[in-house]
Amino acid sequence: MTLCLLFLNCDGTSFKLFNPIDLASIPTDGTSYLFSFPLNTIPSNFADLPQCKSLSFSGTETTSVEPNAFRGMASLTILSIINNEISILSEGIFNGLETTLTHLYLHDNQLSQLGLSIFNGLRLLIRLYLQNNQLSNLNPTLFTQLTSLNTLSLNNNQLSQLDPQLCRTLTSLVSLDLSNNQLSDLDPSLFAWLSSLANLYLRHNHLSELQPDTFNGLTSLKQLDLNDNQLSQLNPSLFSELTFLTSLILANNQISQADPITFSRLTALKTLSLSSNQISQLNPSVFNTLTSLETLSFESNNLSELPPSIFSELTSLKKLGLSSNNLETLEWNMFGKTYIRRSK
Repeated sequence: MTLCLLFLNCDGTSFKLFNPIDLASIPTDGTSYLFSFPLNTIPSNFADLPQCKSLSFSGTETTSVEPNAFRGMASLTILSIINNEISILSEGIFNGLETTLTHLYLHDNQLSQLGLSIFNGLRLLIRLYLQNNQLSNLNPTLFTQLTSLNTLSLNNNQLSQLDPQLCRTLTSLVSLDLSNNQLSDLDPSLFAWLSSLANLYLRHNHLSELQPDTFNGLTSLKQLDLNDNQLSQLNPSLFSELTFLTSLILANNQISQADPITFSRLTALKTLSLSSNQISQLNPSVFNTLTSLETLSFESNNLSELPPSIFSELTSLKKLGLSSNNLETLEWNMFGKTYIRRSK
């Protein structure tokens, strides 16, 4: 049975299969290593792989990692420890990778605890994947030194609350995924420092109310996903600073009304989903400023009528969803000069 796959070239153009009796038998001239044989503990004897740039332990039934396990790996930029059974990562595991590591994959484990300073010194790290674990609490200083971080995935954990200082130093962050957690509220200052953030995913949480300044400071945000929460109302100024937003997903909530001011500054918006809510009527001017809007989803609400010309300013509209409402008739001038091609 093949136990380990060794790539000899970074581009994967040549490779070698072998069955090591122990880790000491591994050739040391490779640049990318993928381990797939059972390895209960990742030991601290990889210093003899100085050329290794990518190291992966996938499905190796690993439950622990020794401190200083990767010290001496002077070229390592990508480290993947995924689909394993690790519940705790202690201090010192990533010692020695401070000047090389850029990608760290820790998803699909059983992580419930992370050492307070486990990521300290990893100032070159740009991607950190922690999704599909059992994290319920994050120390506010956990990411303090990850000043180059571009992507942070924390979806599918058990997070119910986030400290307002958690993201304070993540000024380079572009994508943040907090979906599928147990968040019931967000501190208004949690995202205040994330001026580079373009994508924020908060779907499948327990959010019932958002403070007016929750998204203040997110001046680069383009995608905001709040699908499947428990929101019943939206503060009129909630999205006031999101002038570059192109996609806003508010489907599967309990929203009962849409104030025109709520969307008034979203002039770059191309996609708006309000399907599966409880909206029974719309203000005639609610969409007047959304001249870039291409897709509007309003399925599965309680609409029984629509104001005349309500879509007349949506000159870029290409797709409109109104199914599963209580509409019987539509006014002939509802779209003004807007033309929508019927789907075949």
